[in-house]
Amino acid sequence: MRTILALAFLMLSCGGPRPGDEDMGGGALQAQDGQRLKRRYFIAADGMQTATLLFFDTQLNVTCSFLPVDGNSSSRGPWLCVPLGSKWPPDQPERYVSARLTP
Repeated sequence: MRTILALAFLMLSCGGPRPGDEDMGGGALQAQDGQRLKRRYFIAADGMQTATLLFFDTQLNVTCSFLPVDGNSSSRGPWLCVPLGSKWPPDQPERYVSARLTP
């Protein structure tokens, strides 16, 4: 639950489809406006939006997801938005967006 709240906190505002939105066959992953990170939503064929735990990092031009630096999912942080498929732990953690869970 804390993870979901932390990720929800990182969302800033909503926007429309962006170049690079991915077609998922019957729906699409759509980037939503933020500053550096764009929240990804699955858009079903009927238009219904479902939030994912994915973000698009506009600085690195990659899709990422938050992982706890210490590997403990109940950790308060820091958490990094690391590109999907990256090795863990990352070589240069300072490149990624960092967040902490608040009480």
